[in-house]
Amino acid sequence: MDTVIFDLDGVIIDSERIYKAIERDLYRQVGISMSYEESLTSMGRGIFNWWRDLKGRYDFKESAEEMAELEARLYMEFLHDDSREKRIMPGVEDNLRWLRDEGFHLALASGSNREAVEQAMVLTGFGDYFPVRISAEDLTDGKPNPEIFLKAAAALGSDPADCLVIEDAANGIAAAKAAGMACIAYTSAPAGFVDYSQADAIMDDHAELRTLMAQLD
Repeated sequence: MDTVIFDLDGVIIDSERIYKAIERDLYRQVGISMSYEESLTSMGRGIFNWWRDLKGRYDFKESAEEMAELEARLYMEFLHDDSREKRIMPGVEDNLRWLRDEGFHLALASGSNREAVEQAMVLTGFGDYFPVRISAEDLTDGKPNPEIFLKAAAALGSDPADCLVIEDAANGIAAAKAAGMACIAYTSAPAGFVDYSQADAIMDDHAELRTLMAQLD
């Protein structure tokens, strides 16, 4: 194992709660009634793919493109709003620094759009850790399709078999395993709402990463 690929939302920054709040408002706007459990199935999906699926299921009058663009715009407003707290997951930077010092190749693989990914790097100051950053615009299909992780590995010159993915969503875990990579699930979602069963290991805290990596390698 010489490469670690991180998801962004819910792994590095605590943004899933923001996406979910935005989506709940948008569901009401288009007349969708959805349970909290069902709403969590959007985790790890690209915004457009999610709204395309919803359009097929609920046939609201707005287009999937329109709703995806609106969600992305509202999320960017959050990222640029200095009055709203942006939370970095505890222990992430310690792990990134250690991985870089140990010579691991690092990449970021996010289903968010490029503008959101780059703004997140500005806010966290983590851009230097990630020479490779894959975002929604780089993909023909989002998670659970493995394309995002295979592109990250290819950009680093890494064999997928030597890659470890850190993910918080069932769709992302499925994508990592379909790419032939090991995967550690980070349990940032409410307990019992996300299926982590496909992951090779599960961590509740970033402080557990080094121990779990040693067990998997």
